[in-house]
Amino acid sequence: MKMKMEGETLQEISTSPSYICPVQNFEFRLQCVRTCTSCGDKVFQEEEQNHLSLDLHPSLIAGLQFYFKPSELECTCRQCSGCQATAVRHFLTLPRVLLLHMKRFHHDGARLRKVTDAVSVPPWLSLASLVGEQGAAAGIDPLRSSYGEGEIASGAKPSANMAVDHLDSAGDRDRGLQEVHGKDHSNQSTYRLSGMVSHLGESINTGHYVSDVAREDGAGWLTLNDARVTPAETPVLRTREKTAYMLFYVLSGAEEGSHVPLAQNQEPSGAERD
Repeated sequence: MKMKMEGETLQEISTSPSYICPVQNFEFRLQCVRTCTSCGDKVFQEEEQNHLSLDLHPSLIAGLQFYFKPSELECTCRQCSGCQATAVRHFLTLPRVLLLHMKRFHHDGARLRKVTDAVSVPPWLSLASLVGEQGAAAGIDPLRSSYGEGEIASGAKPSANMAVDHLDSAGDRDRGLQEVHGKDHSNQSTYRLSGMVSHLGESINTGHYVSDVAREDGAGWLTLNDARVTPAETPVLRTREKTAYMLFYVLSGAEEGSHVPLAQNQEPSGAERD
């Protein structure tokens, strides 16, 4: 937030019109749709975010599915005074760089406890199934996912052979979020893992942070440990399963410094926003 405030100040005083605050690369907008279970009335609310904080699951895919899973809420309907609603989130815009924070520190009484559960991290990721109706209006199918079979070793180039799964109902939404093993420029929602920050240590008060960065030429990974930069000697995605803390996914084919607008900010007729 401090970097963003300083960046906005620099934009105002900068003589270079091309200056872009780096924080803008991470910004995106989510929309939460609350639907009354009694009468079906919908309320739309937008949220500005620069990262997603995910609970730990066996795979990153499962963590994202859980984050965007429909939830039941207790609230008063403005139309029928019903007391329950279903809330669903989806993306209105996608960031150039998707920052995912893994919740590896949990409160255990008055102390923070380090959690070392293994999380499988895919080298490619599609968010097509998490784009809402407005994204679909811009030509992005929210129920379309591209994925491949098998596993890609760390640093290996993705296969160009991909299968396309067309889902038939909103109930299959969770299956729409899949690991991508190849570039899919058609839906503008495919991301490549470009870096990760890992915490090595037993607690939040001890340990060390290291970074792993994917080489742009696809020839493996580099490990940044303080001032030391060395080629990764072991498969990074497997080595960091229990220590990955922050993940950086870069949008495939996006222009530098831009986010991806999925649709014009127009709500269905008669809808109101909180």
